[in-house]
Amino acid sequence: MYKRQGQHPVQLVEHTSPACWAELAADEAYVAEVADAAARLQAALDGPSWFGERSGSPLDLVAYFSPEFGITDALPQYSGGLGILAGDHLKAASDLGVPLVGIGLFYTEGYFHQTLSADGSQSERNDHLDPTELALSPTGVDVVVDLAGVEAVVRVWRADVGRVPLYLLDTNVPENPPEVAAVTNRLYGGDEQHRLRQEIVLGIGGVRALRALGIRPSTYHMNEGHAGFLGLERLREWIDRGLGFDEAISAVRAGGVFTTHTPVPAGIDRFPRELFGRYFTTFAADCGVDFEDLFQLGRRDDEPDGKFNMAVLGLRIAARGIHCGQDRLPIRTEAAVRRSIGSLAGHLQLVTAGRSSRADQDDAAAIIQQDGGRLVVDAACGINRGHALNTEARIERVQRADFGRRGIDLHQQPGRKRRFRLP
Repeated sequence: MYKRQGQHPVQLVEHTSPACWAELAADEAYVAEVADAAARLQAALDGPSWFGERSGSPLDLVAYFSPEFGITDALPQYSGGLGILAGDHLKAASDLGVPLVGIGLFYTEGYFHQTLSADGSQSERNDHLDPTELALSPTGVDVVVDLAGVEAVVRVWRADVGRVPLYLLDTNVPENPPEVAAVTNRLYGGDEQHRLRQEIVLGIGGVRALRALGIRPSTYHMNEGHAGFLGLERLREWIDRGLGFDEAISAVRAGGVFTTHTPVPAGIDRFPRELFGRYFTTFAADCGVDFEDLFQLGRRDDEPDGKFNMAVLGLRIAARGIHCGQDRLPIRTEAAVRRSIGSLAGHLQLVTAGRSSRADQDDAAAIIQQDGGRLVVDAACGINRGHALNTEARIERVQRADFGRRGIDLHQQPGRKRRFRLP
């Protein structure tokens, strides 16, 4: 029955007959086994952890933004490797006790199910998902984002992945008109405008959701460019607090980490200038910055079509760029990308999470150093003890280097304007 119900524990309970429950309750061995499992779970949640037993760590709370999370079949909010890795990060962070919170979208139709007929033709179907049946908890928090002059109400749900909370954003609420309610309908569905709307909800709505929940991360991780707009919302916050455009970009970078898994055109969202302007001209005006300055954050000089590139945005607003690769990682190509993203790139520390030849590493490092950047090669991709230790040290160095001289408090709460005395 468990497999027939899609490995969904809530539905398993609902479809178990009273007679079966009575039989199980009378089975002392079964009751003892369930009690033992519950005790192990509670110990895993409340017991000591590797990170919790450390002292003096510079690593504060990390917000992990991703368009998909592969947690379990019972919560079908993923399509492939990107989501599985994101889910594994949350699970590993829970096991280690690393302070991390996940931010994603709740897709009411998830990702499609694919079947083949007897003649080999392909068919797809999407199931309608009810968050109240998926062990999601209501947070009581709604936030609002602007979608080209239309206010979208975004509801925030919570799933607990061990010790780690995962917040999922949902536009399918009665307050929204049908076209807005459909923004979070499917993972990787729709046209350019649909994808742009989803990414605005994820990035801008995600930051606003954290604020409404009273959660103040010091580090923001973008799992691919889909979450890049979180940087623009944080940019708006810093400008509202009294920083100029360039200083605000530095403030955003200090707590920014960007990971790319597919550094090829087909894996990167790019939006035409006209479409981007429709959604961000008012945003730029609200920030008190020129629209062209905002648009240039996602532009590459070697892209003649002039589109806004979400991967370029992610690299420009992060202190660290990470590529999860495998053997013979094409870091020469990655270094060329690093060099091409323009004058705002000198800050970037590029980390290749994979193995490559020493010659490739030397070539890539030489290209990167021309712009004042730095190449770091990690042997593995993911959260493990060594990776967490390295992450702590790098975050500490970035924050000290960028803000120790400026007297800027990264933990100051956004909202109230304040003028910083900058050299």
